[in-house]
Amino acid sequence: MRNLLADLVVRFNAAMTRNVEFFFVPHSSLNLRVVKVLYNNRCISTFSCEIDPFDKSLCIKIVPFFVMNRPLVRSIELMSTSGLRMY
Repeated sequence: MRNLLADLVVRFNAAMTRNVEFFFVPHSSLNLRVVKVLYNNRCISTFSCEIDPFDKSLCIKIVPFFVMNRPLVRSIELMSTSGLRMY
């Protein structure tokens, strides 16, 4: 079993260091709720559920929010392990 939330954090941080215009994260209900929280707090510009063109699986496409050509949120950190469910 993969830790999809940890995968979201790693992909988000990697995308912010490279200043990409969009990136994909694996789809799960927990990832979708975290992305909705980021969207509601205006940390990301938009998101949508799409089919990833590379591996043909359901993913969440995230478009980061930029201010003066720099991402508003530079990194996020996972504070707890998946067994404790404290995020």
